[in-house]
Amino acid sequence: MVGERLRGLGEGRQVLCITHLPQVASLAATHFRLEKDLGTDPAIATVERLDGDGVVEEIRRMLGGESSDEAATRHARELLAAA
Repeated sequence: MVGERLRGLGEGRQVLCITHLPQVASLAATHFRLEKDLGTDPAIATVERLDGDGVVEEIRRMLGGESSDEAATRHARELLAAA
């Protein structure tokens, strides 16, 4: 329900949402991965735009699946297809 409401808001304006929920992320029009490296001083944040298989991989990771986890990959594809 949250993802659907965010999608509705995004129809008339730009919405930026950071989520750890694959069900919400799968409904996005554009996907980015943000990572913070705490091993540097100061910490460095990177942003990468995802598309295609990159989106599937990130949704799978959010589901807790490893790269070899076919069930998680299938579930990630199903979430994206249902969006």
